[in-house]
Order: sequence, then C-alpha cells, then structure tokens
Amino acid sequence: MLDGQLQGHDNAALAERVASFAPDMTVVTTAPTYLFWRCAPPELRVPGEFLNHLSGRGGRTVAVGPHGSATPAPTLRKLGVDVVVRGECEEVVAELARQSDWSKVAHTARLRGEGLACYGGVHASPFIDHPALSWPSDWIAAHSHHHHRFDTVQKGAGAEVEASRGCPY
Repeated sequence: MLDGQLQGHDNAALAERVASFAPDMTVVTTAPTYLFWRCAPPELRVPGEFLNHLSGRGGRTVAVGPHGSATPAPTLRKLGVDVVVRGECEEVVAELARQSDWSKVAHTARLRGEGLACYGGVHASPFIDHPALSWPSDWIAAHSHHHHRFDTVQKGAGAEVEASRGCPY
C-alpha cells in the first residue's frame, strides 16, 4: 500500500511508484483525508490527476470513497476508472482482488455503454469483526498527533482507523 500524502509524494511520483510495482489492480480514494469522509469536496481533481499520471499502467482501476457512493456515474466518467465501490470499501476491495469478473462483486458500479450498472446497494461493514491491522513502524511514527482526542493528552504512538467511507447524508 502506498500513501502519497503520508509518504510525501506528489501525484507524478506516486504514479511512478505504482507503475513500477506493476499491479493487477490500483485502488484510488476520492477522499484525501478523514476530514473529507462526510462532506467530500465536489471536484475530483487530485485523484484524477493521479490517474492521468498513471496512464493505464496500474492494471484495473477502482475508486473508493464518498463520491462513488453518492454519485457513481459522474465519478466513473470523471475519473475513467473501471469500477467504483459504493459504501465501505475494505471487504469489497478484497472481493474485487479475488474475482476476475467484477460484475459478480456486490456493492460496485460501472459504466455499460452510456448507462450505469449497479451491483447491489451501498455496503456497510461491521469493521469491529475484522482482525487488527498492522502498519509499518515509520507510518505510525509519522502520526505526530491524534484526531478527536479531546479528553486526554496523547500517550505513545497511535493511528486512527482511516479508510474511505461513503457519505451518510
């Protein structure tokens, strides 16, 4: 996994890193930080710029985040990705990685001709049922602050659950 913001890469450098890996699938978030989960900016300039730099060198492309959840057709058209995940993405992305026929994967949408094909509704995941994640130590150390911690000072390392969620409104 690559995180251009955390690792200090601009979109061109990040696209080169992805291309050098030669992935079968590239997942792009449309919400650049947790601050945009609920009310994402309406434009898709940053993920679109990354995908333009990638220039088809990342295998099949997937967009996750609030844009594809709320407005899948415009997101697909603006970004040119193969599929968008509608709703919470972790389980759906894992299923996309396992399947060659993405029309069999629920909670996704893609363009078919001029129309939109949706497979299932917006996904909600009970993430507390999933095993704990582990992250490289340098990624954890890069989080010099904790978000939404108002009742106490930071003690030791920590990281938030950061993933792209669809807009609940």
